[in-house]
Amino acid sequence: MTKTALNNFLSYDLFSIYNVNIEVKDIAILFIFIIVLKILSKILNRIIFKYSKRDQGSTIAVYKLISYFMWVIGFSFYLNVIGFDVTFLLASSAALLVGIGIGLQQTFNDLISGIILLFEGSIKIGDIVVVDGEFKKIQNIGLRTSSAVSFDNSIVIIPNSKIVTEKVINYDNGIHPVRFNVKIDVAYGTDTQLVKKLLIEIAKTEELVLDDPEPFVMFDNIGESAYNFRLCIFIQAPLDGFSVQSNIRYKIIDEFKKNNISIPFPQRDININKNSINELLSNND
Repeated sequence: MTKTALNNFLSYDLFSIYNVNIEVKDIAILFIFIIVLKILSKILNRIIFKYSKRDQGSTIAVYKLISYFMWVIGFSFYLNVIGFDVTFLLASSAALLVGIGIGLQQTFNDLISGIILLFEGSIKIGDIVVVDGEFKKIQNIGLRTSSAVSFDNSIVIIPNSKIVTEKVINYDNGIHPVRFNVKIDVAYGTDTQLVKKLLIEIAKTEELVLDDPEPFVMFDNIGESAYNFRLCIFIQAPLDGFSVQSNIRYKIIDEFKKNNISIPFPQRDININKNSINELLSNND
């Protein structure tokens, strides 16, 4: 192919947008831009992870945010190179953008929330959080959504606005001990000091229950049909709490049987007035 033929091929008009003719060479430049941006993205990744003094989750968040801006600036520059006036393009599309903005209001809310999460660092990759009453481990923080692994090992996609605007408990990946409660009721007349002693002994048989802070027992209430107790234990890793609580409940049943401590079921005393019944029966007759 001669030089003239090559130039004619590269200058061939494919289509036109906003009075700008898109030629074959413009598509070629686009591919070059994408390759260059990918190379720059990998270089940026290495530099940030090499010199960042933040934890891994925060470092990934910073890298993603910078990478997003780099791609936006890169494509804006590309549009200018091929002849688009980006300012004019945005101005002429103002009405369309307003319509899209109204329709995608929740999406924009999620995007802004994602930027807040990436900058603020209140939630990091690897953190154990409680969302909608369930434990989840944050696996990835994106610009619009975040993904987490739930207790049943399923992947949950969470809109970032939900994390920012709603109450979310963050256990910070087990950095701080977490308290779990095991509630237990015993029958009236039970030796309360014996119950306390047995519950503490049971808690100390579990390897994952911390000695500091040490487990303790709360006598919550004298209920309608039982004494209400609560065994409080501390565990380092939040996700271990479920299995530990289950083990403790098994042991409580066994120890209470050995010590003749009964776990009552709800009871109601009903007093029947004989005269009222006779009067009711006579009225029916």
